[in-house]
Amino acid sequence: MSQKVKQTLRYSRLAIPFLFFGLAVFFTNCNKGKVEILEIIDTVENCSVPYVVYFYPKADIGNGDVSYHWDFGDGETSSDRTPVHVYTKTGLYTVTLKIRNKEAEDVKNERIDLQAESLPIIPEFEYAFYGSGKFAPAKVSLMNYSQHATSFYWNFGDGYEDAKTESPTHEFAFPGTYNVSMSAICNGDTAKQNETFTILPPPTVIEIRDIRVWLPPEYLGVDIVCDIFYNGDFIETSHVALRISSYPVRLPVSEYVPYIDFDVRDNIKFVVFDANNNNVLYEFSVSMYDIQLDYYPNMLIFEDGANYAAEVDIEYGVNKK
Repeated sequence: MSQKVKQTLRYSRLAIPFLFFGLAVFFTNCNKGKVEILEIIDTVENCSVPYVVYFYPKADIGNGDVSYHWDFGDGETSSDRTPVHVYTKTGLYTVTLKIRNKEAEDVKNERIDLQAESLPIIPEFEYAFYGSGKFAPAKVSLMNYSQHATSFYWNFGDGYEDAKTESPTHEFAFPGTYNVSMSAICNGDTAKQNETFTILPPPTVIEIRDIRVWLPPEYLGVDIVCDIFYNGDFIETSHVALRISSYPVRLPVSEYVPYIDFDVRDNIKFVVFDANNNNVLYEFSVSMYDIQLDYYPNMLIFEDGANYAAEVDIEYGVNKK
């Protein structure tokens, strides 16, 4: 190979890192300079003047320092990202938002119609149950998305009410069918939304669906398996994981634990051991009482802070007679 060719190759190799560095700087700067306002979201809190309006910008702002400038169309401005503004008069207002960083800026206008002396109340709430959400006791989170209301009254259908909390949580202690209503109120006007919840008696069966285990690095290459016990009685053995090479290790199992009791002393125990010499590698357990206190979670999570951890997928049901 000629000396000229050797020098060319050497310079090419030296140029490659600088090329990647330059590309990285180029794309970073491109991202820094990007500002695009996609949408201005506004929510009117109350039904009549003065109108309290919450503003939220949906935008792609890239990296770096960003500034916001809101013009609410009534002579008032704000530099907050998500401002709250009070309109003291009715009208059709043009709201202008400008977002900028060192490299770029974008501007977007949005018209907000507050010409009416009174806006209709729009009652709306969604809900999410803790854990399985089917069995007593059951806990539900109620998320209020109502518009044009200044106060709320909740009736949970089980003898409990709440006139103070906008988005409450509530526990249904006993099985039954409950009609939950939320009344949105403004200036004496009321609009209502209703939902019906059916809460079942506590489950009598647990099905263990899947076990995932994390162990210290020294156990890589070992064949492992997991035995499951309920109150000391053997229930089932998982599939064997051969010569594990990474974590988590999945130990599939599909086994019912029948006739469960939510007594404090009752528990499910998992024993992970070396399938070749039966040496115990990791043990973890949970009481049925704690499962009920946590509203029947669909995943049990265990961790001891020393590279040992596990997740167990479970489902709940009742014995079929």
